[in-house]
Amino acid sequence: MPYLEINALSLDYISGKQITPALRDISFSLEQGLICALTGPSGGGKSSLLNVLSGVIQPTSGSITLAGEPINPKRHQIALVPQSYGLLPWKTAYENILLPETLGRRSVSRETRLEIIESLGLQDLLQRYPHELSGGQCQRVALARAFGMQPDLLLLDEPFSALDVVTCERSRQLFLDLWQHYPTTTLLVTHNPAEAAALSSRALVIGGKPGRILCNLSDYEESELRQQLSKAYTYSGYEA
Repeated sequence: MPYLEINALSLDYISGKQITPALRDISFSLEQGLICALTGPSGGGKSSLLNVLSGVIQPTSGSITLAGEPINPKRHQIALVPQSYGLLPWKTAYENILLPETLGRRSVSRETRLEIIESLGLQDLLQRYPHELSGGQCQRVALARAFGMQPDLLLLDEPFSALDVVTCERSRQLFLDLWQHYPTTTLLVTHNPAEAAALSSRALVIGGKPGRILCNLSDYEESELRQQLSKAYTYSGYEA
């Protein structure tokens, strides 16, 4: 049985009498402990899909099961790392890392949390506030908070896109090292085919308006993904 299974999921945004279709007939399954990249043209609904999975918004139709049960953010541990990192500016780095536990969510042991903090090189930054941290440091704090939840599902929305090239490469490697130590079923939104190929064994190309799955790749090469992305941009009305 697949660990994560999404069947015929559709999403419409409704504002008054205006209905804006965002996703149509999204269906796929994912085995436990894999990283799956979600990629494709902007506006295809990738971030919307993460918001549905995290419980931020409800789908218009379709079903989602996680570990054989209907997905439920109150029952399942779902960690979302948004592009903006989602840190509370009035709390220190350590308080941000502890936030899920403070709110009564499941968390790792203190010893494991310290291992995560050290593996991300945060041990000397714990008393700093987000405005005192670089983008890469904020991103690592967000990852420490997410892995500290022992998540059933980890959702990453372009976590490295705002970083410079050197910091991006280092952050990717730190994430991959941490993930290999604490393997977690992960969906990663990225526009970078090289990043997708380096971090994931599965890739879904989502495109069109409303967004649909245009291609589902397993054990793929970067060149294959680039070819499919080119088709997706053409399908969506963009130049690749």
